[in-house]
Amino acid sequence: MWTVVDKSVPFDHIGRFGLRLSTSIRHHREMVTDFLHMIGPANSLRRRRLTHVVRRAIIAVAAGVAVFAALMCVVGSQATRTVMVAAVDIARGQTVDADMLRFAQVPVSDVGGWSWNAVLDDVSGLPGVAQVDIAAGQPIFGSMIRAQPVVPDGFTVIEVRLASAAGVLTAGDEIALASAVGCARDEHDETAADDACVLVERALVMREPQDATTDATTTLAMAPNDALRVMSSQEVGAIVAVAR
Repeated sequence: MWTVVDKSVPFDHIGRFGLRLSTSIRHHREMVTDFLHMIGPANSLRRRRLTHVVRRAIIAVAAGVAVFAALMCVVGSQATRTVMVAAVDIARGQTVDADMLRFAQVPVSDVGGWSWNAVLDDVSGLPGVAQVDIAAGQPIFGSMIRAQPVVPDGFTVIEVRLASAAGVLTAGDEIALASAVGCARDEHDETAADDACVLVERALVMREPQDATTDATTTLAMAPNDALRVMSSQEVGAIVAVAR
């Protein structure tokens, strides 16, 4: 059985071109020696100048790398994302529709402590009601806009004059109503502390009150029996809203 032995050696190509390995190595050694002779002794002026040039070149390269890294950091901190923002200033309680919003490139750093998952990315839930004041250009998060309230089945809508400050109410809030003059014993829950009582356990604010002061009229949805009780009670005494 025959065995093939690879007898090739490094630099074998040198021999194929008519050169001997020893001659090639001697030639390269002589080139290095000639270069060192050219730049002179270690303490010569030419050698010192060349060393100085090399050092400056290394420093320049290092500075360039540092500047490039700094630019990459700046670019990374200014990364943007397409999000929905307010096209105009929107006041709390105002009805928000698609024309009041737009898409824009926003720096990631502008989101602050908010999560990107909370950013509103479509207008399918509009129109809605602004829960806070929103400045033009501000990213829109889901909690800033609540769906416009719909009258629940079996409810009726009435205007109620509230003695409490109506400015704290927003469309979509659910509140209870209490009478300051008390209720008949067969009407509703009467407190032991005073004559006040709860007229309505659940009322839905349908529209932002136009007047933020006391005695403001507010549009509320409630059960028909509760509505009759409220209409009779507001003729004889003050009615206040109670947060649920």
